[in-house]
Amino acid sequence: MRCERCGNEDKEYFYRGSSGWYCRKCVAFRRRYIAQEWRIPRGLGSDVDTTLRMDFELTEAQKKVSGEITENLKRGTSVFLSAVTGAGKTEITFEGIRYFLGNGKKVGFAVPRRQVVLQLASRFAKAFPNLTVTKVCEGYTSVTEGDLIVCTTHQLYRYHEYFDYLVVDEADAFPFLHNPMLEKMTWDSCKGVKLIMSATLDEGMVKRYPEYAVCTLSRRPSNVPLAMPVCKYRIGFVLDLELVKWILRKNENQVKCMVFFPSIDVMEIWYRRMRKKISCGYLSSKSTDKEDVIAKFDSGKIRFLFTTTLMERGVTFSGIDLCVYHADHEVFTMESLVQIMGRVGRDVSCPYGEGVFLCRRHTAAIEGCIRNITRNNHDAYGV
Repeated sequence: MRCERCGNEDKEYFYRGSSGWYCRKCVAFRRRYIAQEWRIPRGLGSDVDTTLRMDFELTEAQKKVSGEITENLKRGTSVFLSAVTGAGKTEITFEGIRYFLGNGKKVGFAVPRRQVVLQLASRFAKAFPNLTVTKVCEGYTSVTEGDLIVCTTHQLYRYHEYFDYLVVDEADAFPFLHNPMLEKMTWDSCKGVKLIMSATLDEGMVKRYPEYAVCTLSRRPSNVPLAMPVCKYRIGFVLDLELVKWILRKNENQVKCMVFFPSIDVMEIWYRRMRKKISCGYLSSKSTDKEDVIAKFDSGKIRFLFTTTLMERGVTFSGIDLCVYHADHEVFTMESLVQIMGRVGRDVSCPYGEGVFLCRRHTAAIEGCIRNITRNNHDAYGV
């Protein structure tokens, strides 16, 4: 016996209920009985207006990579895109999306986290004003059909063999990475071609799919090199003192900042310690007011955003500096630190910023982050 959704063949996970056998390994995604299908009807397809409206023009580097990707997709070849943080990966996908939708195909865009779904859906709706852009994630599951589906990877269980073209952004991020069940559901949701994107592509995944083409983009639209982290090594209470000094200095200079912490408990301690001194908010996986906090930070109503690795990728804020407290903690992997540094300088109108790592010791993750940024800057600018 084999579960067609998650691929499980371990008999201990199968249970026979009143309506037949089902798999308990993936039952959280909705009970589906073996040898039965549960999927959203594809319908017959219809003509859609793929008029694209952008406030800016793609750079020559972006146009080149976008063309390479689209030509591979047209030939039926799936693609890995390795693009530095802030390179404009989302905008690079527009050409392929227009091509497939214009040919009556079903298109999906999947990301690991809910906050990114909401932000991306808004960007797509603005860029494609005549399309029905449907966001599918926690709190948004009553409508699951549309011209363009933007969803979390978890929600792909709804779309078995549904998409002709699927974009998967940040495939190296939690909870997708090293999760065979989620990976299989993602692959099974698309019966056509895929575009897998990240600034820190998992080498193991690339090796598993040698038939995929690989495209790279090492240059941001601003043509400004990626920010290099400033590492400050301190021990004991001196590390805490360094963070307080950094926050108060940025507050005095009226700079908008993100501060990353290794755990929710540590973050909440610092929030309680600083909230009477500065205008700040905090976010974690347990937060129930995520959209409200993000909106306040984005608009400048609060100047400091304390957060965990929840906000390490996929979100864009203009004109921020950042600090990673205890950057040597094991929760901060090389990929995580690269993505965190990628929050700096993402806005073309404000391409500069500071990233500080406060740590007790130098780690392989910190060294890997520095090497990654150095290599990308060298590839793009020769520096």
